[in-house]
Amino acid sequence: MKGLGFYALKGKSLKRYMIYSIFLVGCCVSWLITRYEMQVEHDKTTAYARGEGIVASILTELRRCFDTTELMNDLYKVNGDLFLDNFEPICAELLEDNLAIGSMYWAPNGVIRYAYPDEVTESTTNFEMLKDPIQGPKSQLALESRKATIAGPHDLIEGGKGFIIRNPNYDEEGNFLAFSIMVIDLELFKKQVFSGLNDEEKQYKFAVWKKEDATASYEEGGYIFTNHGPIEKREIQINFAAPNDEWYL
Repeated sequence: MKGLGFYALKGKSLKRYMIYSIFLVGCCVSWLITRYEMQVEHDKTTAYARGEGIVASILTELRRCFDTTELMNDLYKVNGDLFLDNFEPICAELLEDNLAIGSMYWAPNGVIRYAYPDEVTESTTNFEMLKDPIQGPKSQLALESRKATIAGPHDLIEGGKGFIIRNPNYDEEGNFLAFSIMVIDLELFKKQVFSGLNDEEKQYKFAVWKKEDATASYEEGGYIFTNHGPIEKREIQINFAAPNDEWYL
């Protein structure tokens, strides 16, 4: 009888031990899952913050180019033909302040008449952008919205790839006069953006894309540009406004 009692007691203790063990394992698993979920959320929050820094660098470069087109419009309003007569030296001076600009143009009534530098003059002068199947849609959007637009990246007439910012210019009565135009060299733009990142932001793999545009020349994966090649899975997405357009990081 004592032996049976001992075994009965031992059986109850073993059962209790197993219950306690399962409970402890469950607590550990639950703790690990919670810790993992917290780490994932922390990583996403950190990545989002780094992404906002990357977006800020992109917007800084875009704003510098846009501001240059605004300055060209202002120079024409103030100086008229004097600005056009000195188009090349003025552009050369403006170009010193913005390393991402590849070329600059002035297009009265949407037809390029002035170009800088000299290498692009022959291939672009008298180009009628409103009639061009690639340049036309964004040019028309700029006219209809009365705001600057950005297009591309495009395979450029003068060679290479780049974005085109067109800023419409109007007289005091609201009549369209001309486009001030900046071509942003894609490779120079990328270098400028990357150089503006801090060490933490440079550790992240990122890509920039936009809504599908049949006229644009994308990198592999449908991206405007990337810092480490195509990205298969988009973990974090940030929307931001480019001139008359929406881009995504």
